[in-house]
Amino acid sequence: MLTGMMAVRNVILGEKNDLWNVNADQEYQEEIREKTQLQPQIVTEAVKEAFAKAFPKLDRLAFGLSIGTVAGLLLFVITVILVLKGGAVVGPTLQLLQNYFPGYTVTLPGSLLGLAYGFVTGFIGGWGFAFLRNATVFLDMAVVRRRAERQVLRQLLEYF
Repeated sequence: MLTGMMAVRNVILGEKNDLWNVNADQEYQEEIREKTQLQPQIVTEAVKEAFAKAFPKLDRLAFGLSIGTVAGLLLFVITVILVLKGGAVVGPTLQLLQNYFPGYTVTLPGSLLGLAYGFVTGFIGGWGFAFLRNATVFLDMAVVRRRAERQVLRQLLEYF
């Protein structure tokens, strides 16, 4: 690549770089070969570090609390809006939540119960999602680590 870049500079900028003198050392190839010998510990640490940067671990409690808070407040606000809106039929679709949340109704007291139900349901869902995501990242990291170790072992066996 260096030869190509120097050739372009010669043509466009009028420089006089000697293209035949790029990496012409005898030791050049051996130096590259020595630097590419990988050790299992280095590969393992590199994989761990890359995964830790790309996929940081989710805090299950914090994620559950945040999702629970948002879900509870959302159900509370929607219920209050429907109650304030009023009319002959108030929130027939939202009233279906009564099948899952006993005692919930589209009323002001029902909105407080909806706040609690939304928080609990959101917390469980958020906590479960964070748990499954962390488990998936851990398993993926283990698979990548095994592949890297096998690759290093293959290179070692080919060397002998």
